Amino acid sequence: MLDRPDPGKNRILPFAVNEILATLWIILLVGRYSIVFFLLISGVLNVAQLEAVVDPALSRVYLILFVISAVIVVLRVMRGMQTNSPTFSPDYRSSSDAETRSASVLKTREPEENPE
Repeated sequence: MLDRPDPGKNRILPFAVNEILATLWIILLVGRYSIVFFLLISGVLNVAQLEAVVDPALSRVYLILFVISAVIVVLRVMRGMQTNSPTFSPDYRSSSDAETRSASVLKTREPEENPE
């Protein structure tokens, strides 16, 4: 029937590295929008400190993760677009041979005599 694509075919990085990259994205997003928010509300961190230290640092981490993720996606697409030269089995026949073979397999039914 349908061939399922091999999940390891377009793999650029090992599975563990992919998991770490996804975990870093989750930690970064949750850390920025949850933890920093609670630190601001509790008074541990003020807006000046956020603008001076946290935002520039997180912006660099966002940029690094984005570049790494973009490179991985581009490499996966490039690997998926690679075409291999077609290989034919030893019993490959031209289409005219296939038509002749299929025509010989199909037999027409001879007309039956009507006993009237």
